[in-house]
Amino acid sequence: MSHRKLNDPEHLHLLIDAMLLLSDELDLHSVLDKIVTTATELSGATYGALGILSEEGQSLSEFVTTGLTPSE
Repeated sequence: MSHRKLNDPEHLHLLIDAMLLLSDELDLHSVLDKIVTTATELSGATYGALGILSEEGQSLSEFVTTGLTPSE
């Protein structure tokens, strides 16, 4: 597994852009989508997913993916 360093200007730029967008965004789903998309890009992954547990902790209240086709 290769880890990308934060001293890589391209990846640092992506991270800064994501932080700026997140600071302006108030919609939870949009924030989660940006987190998953940026993490996927920075890690070089093909797919990304993020699940948020409900208050009861028995199910997911939010589930966001990136890189998947509708059939996946």
